[in-house]
Amino acid sequence: MAGLCTSGPLAHQLTGYGTHGLGTCSQLNGEVLFLDSVAYHITTSASRNSSQKSTQDTSDQEALNDSARELDPIIRRAARDAMLPFVQVTLFRPEFRLPLPLPSKSLSKSSLLQTLSSPPSPGGPLPADLAGATGGQNSFLPFLIRGSFSSLTIRIGGPMRDDSETLAQVTARAPQWRIKRAKGTIFGFLSPGWSNGISVSGFHGHFIEDEGEGVRRGGHVLDFEVAEGEQGKVEWGVSGHHHLGLPRGAEWESLELGVDAEGIAKAEG
Repeated sequence: MAGLCTSGPLAHQLTGYGTHGLGTCSQLNGEVLFLDSVAYHITTSASRNSSQKSTQDTSDQEALNDSARELDPIIRRAARDAMLPFVQVTLFRPEFRLPLPLPSKSLSKSSLLQTLSSPPSPGGPLPADLAGATGGQNSFLPFLIRGSFSSLTIRIGGPMRDDSETLAQVTARAPQWRIKRAKGTIFGFLSPGWSNGISVSGFHGHFIEDEGEGVRRGGHVLDFEVAEGEQGKVEWGVSGHHHLGLPRGAEWESLELGVDAEGIAKAEG
C-alpha cells in the first residue's frame, strides 16, 4: 500500500497461515485468490483468436473499457515462488451460514455489508439466534459466497509500468468487465475502518468462476448481485486475532508511511 511492491511471502508459504485469502503478486501483477488451500493467479494476456470463448462483448459479458476489449483473463495456479507484496489470509472456519436466495430480496455488495455488519432486525434475513454474534464495525469478517450470480463487475489490475506508478494509477487503467449469469465463488474480507492501510476497509473480495467450457473468468469484485431465486450460500466468521507481517531491509525503512485513504478507495472500488 505504501509503494513497496516487490517483496513478501511466497505463494507456497500461504498454507502455513491458513486456508483462504486474497492478495496480489509482485509489481501489482494481477489478483490472487487463495481458496481451499490453493493459490490462483488471475491476470491478463493479449486477446487471441481461438476456439475458446472470446472476452469481447457477448450476451453474458460486457467490456466496460477499452483495455477489456484488448485483453483476455488467464486463471492458473500461482507459481510456488510467486511473491506476494500484499496478501490477507485466514484459517477459514465459518461460524455462520445463510442460504440463498434471501427472502424477498437480492444480495449485492451493499446489502452484504449491511447484513453482516449490522445487528439482525425483525423480519431481516438473519435468524434471531445470530443477534450480537455476527460481528460488526470493529471486527474482521472473512466471508465466502458460492452459487449462481446474476451479475458481477470485475477488474484485473497490473502490472506496474514502473516503480513510480501508484496503486490508484495501476487500477485506473485496469480492464473491467460486467458478467451476467456466472457460477462460482467470491472469497473476501469485511475489514473495519481502523484497519485501512494495512487492509482494505469495508468490502474486499475476489471471484473465480467454476471450471467449465471456454475461458474461466475471475478478478477483483467491484460489485455483484445474486438475484431473487438464484441458489447459493453465504458463510462467514468473526476473526478475533490479527497477525501483521512486515518486511525488513533498507527499502522498507526508507519509506514515509501514511494511509492514502482516497487512493485506496479509488483503487479498491
